[in-house]
Amino acid sequence: MRRLLFILLAMLLTVSLFGCAKQEKVYTVDKNEVEFQVDTIEKTISDGKNIYKYEFSGDSSSYHAKITYPNGSSYSFSQSGYTGSGSWSGDYNDTIYVPGDKLIDIIAEDAPRKGNSGMFFGKLILIALGLFELLAPEASWYISHGWKYKDAEPSEAALVFTRIGGGIVIAVGIILLFV
Repeated sequence: MRRLLFILLAMLLTVSLFGCAKQEKVYTVDKNEVEFQVDTIEKTISDGKNIYKYEFSGDSSSYHAKITYPNGSSYSFSQSGYTGSGSWSGDYNDTIYVPGDKLIDIIAEDAPRKGNSGMFFGKLILIALGLFELLAPEASWYISHGWKYKDAEPSEAALVFTRIGGGIVIAVGIILLFV
């Protein structure tokens, strides 16, 4: 029992460490032969000449974004499903700087996809079930088959295949965590 608890705690610690990894980064995007550098730490986009501040909340299908230009003007866009609407400040001029819709497209491309985080606990449960089958194959066999028969005992082959199945379920759960 102690061994099982230790393994479960070690797996939860390992998985939680992956969740703590910083998602912040600096990356480059090419749009219409112009190279933009996006800094998600400072929340800026640079086209080599100007630096634009941005705010972004939501995911790739439903979000609100705002670009603030070097002269203080701004462009905002809200997306909800397949519809969206934009607005801008009175001093916004898309002929002086990069148009706001182009800048928002750049940051929206890197937005998280909807539904990716909701299945995290399901994947952890899958890993836990695999661990249960791997470490307690007899109990797993009784839960799935033994209750059907009076005084039944699992064969060695049944226990081996239950362990193999548990290992496969753990591998699938870990792979799904990173997909």
